Amino acid sequence: MSLTLARIAELTGGRLAGDGARTIDRVRPLGEAQPTDLSFVANAKAVAGLAESRAGALIVLEGLRVSGRDIVFHPQPQTAMSQVARELYPDVAPPVGVHDLAVVDPTARLGAGVRVAPFAVIEADAVLGDGVSIGAGVHVARGVTIGAGTVVHARVVLYPRVSIGKQCLIHAGAVLGADGFGFVTTDGHHEKIPQVGGVEIADDVEIGANSCIDAGTLAPTRVGENTKIDDLVMIGHNNQIGRSVLLCGQVGLAGSNEIGDNVILTGQTGVSGHLRVGKGAMAAAKCAITRNVGPGEKVAGVPHMPLGLWRRVWKASQRLPEMRREMKALLRRVDDLERLVDTETPDRF
Repeated sequence: MSLTLARIAELTGGRLAGDGARTIDRVRPLGEAQPTDLSFVANAKAVAGLAESRAGALIVLEGLRVSGRDIVFHPQPQTAMSQVARELYPDVAPPVGVHDLAVVDPTARLGAGVRVAPFAVIEADAVLGDGVSIGAGVHVARGVTIGAGTVVHARVVLYPRVSIGKQCLIHAGAVLGADGFGFVTTDGHHEKIPQVGGVEIADDVEIGANSCIDAGTLAPTRVGENTKIDDLVMIGHNNQIGRSVLLCGQVGLAGSNEIGDNVILTGQTGVSGHLRVGKGAMAAAKCAITRNVGPGEKVAGVPHMPLGLWRRVWKASQRLPEMRREMKALLRRVDDLERLVDTETPDRF
């Protein structure tokens, strides 16, 4: 598929400057782009890379001075590039209908335009909204509901008591609704606590490959609207995750946390159980959150601390070998001074 630069300007709402008839086949990074490729310049620093770039056309941040190129100026170049990429690389959906090699229980209800790929299993009383796409090998358990337009990629497992909203995207290998890790220990014996609360996923949620969201114990584990979950994320039972949250790769949430709207937890952040992370809070990579985090707070470290303090601690830690040598030298001087005082002080008795 190809687009003209004029069509790209129309599609993105940008301002065309140059040859609108130029044809674009791909979107590529600035350093790798070729004459039929489109790239973008999102800040003044990137302008320096233009001299070496062979990109045929550019989306450039409005206000930057760039000349001698075919350009679409835009206030948000990365957003514009995303729009172009979606147009150039449309998703290839399986044919509408149920494949002969899929198994669908007669009591399951399938909306208009549903796609079910080979070896998928749809159990009794499941409900699939209009336009839902089910990939190969997906298992949809009894009574699961999936909202209109949601895409479920290959080998996803949806346990009973899972509800998924509209226009969600669930990547391959994700598991929703497995038992939460709940046990009671009596006389050294671990007895399983039934996990019957299920999982509720709101609209426009994306769940990355091989991520797991456990069922709640009595009430559902919940994920709010527009939240985006990366690959290999673990969400324990009873978590309540707000709207527009970002959970990056390998984040792990123990049970019963409250994660506020617009929170960002970066890679490998861990959250102990029964904590609150306030609206708009952010955690740096590999952070260990061990107590409540206030709204808008930025934290880092193990255990977590305010980001500014962590930076000072980290900076100081880089001098630890030097500080150790200085401390040993000071201790030797103190010992020498004490010996000098002992030898020069007369005995009064």
